[in-house]
Amino acid sequence: MYKLADGRTISLNHLSIHSTYAGLMEGSIEDGARIILRNLGDGSHQKNEPKALITIIPKSLPLPGYTWVAMLSSRSPARTDNSDYMSKMWVQWYTERLDQSVDAEINAVLPLIDWNAYAEDYDFVLGW
Repeated sequence: MYKLADGRTISLNHLSIHSTYAGLMEGSIEDGARIILRNLGDGSHQKNEPKALITIIPKSLPLPGYTWVAMLSSRSPARTDNSDYMSKMWVQWYTERLDQSVDAEINAVLPLIDWNAYAEDYDFVLGW
């Protein structure tokens, strides 16, 4: 369990880590980074892109070597008062190293997330 600055409790439901440049067959990593960033908006970087996906883009290129994608959820909704609703969000970010714990990575990313602006509400009775 994790806490946002506003006190909201967040759970980690899914985590994947992969090589940022996996599948890029030619060109420099700078070229690869530009291709990855250009494709962020069209869903080509991830199969079945969820509605509530935010990507935290580093300030400089090239992109770090590892891409983290986490599905986070909250037992309370982001934009409705309906008690049958919860909220969820997919977050993607980049790191150069894998020697930090998952908790340290999640806690470093949480301050960069505006949950109420980007999370997707859903009826927990009906599921994801």
